[in-house]
Amino acid sequence: PQMTEDFFKRTLDEIDRRRFLLNCPKNTLRQYTPPEALKIHTSNEAKATDNQLH
Repeated sequence: PQMTEDFFKRTLDEIDRRRFLLNCPKNTLRQYTPPEALKIHTSNEAKATDNQLH
């Protein structure tokens, strides 16, 4: 871009836009498995609340 152009307001053409979007990481592909909390001693109330959330 030249100095007279506003670089951030330029729109991408269709091919560049699709290429950019395909290179972005997708949240749906990520799989998060939280660590198991078997060694943590929690109260029955906390376990009940946790079961309601999950």
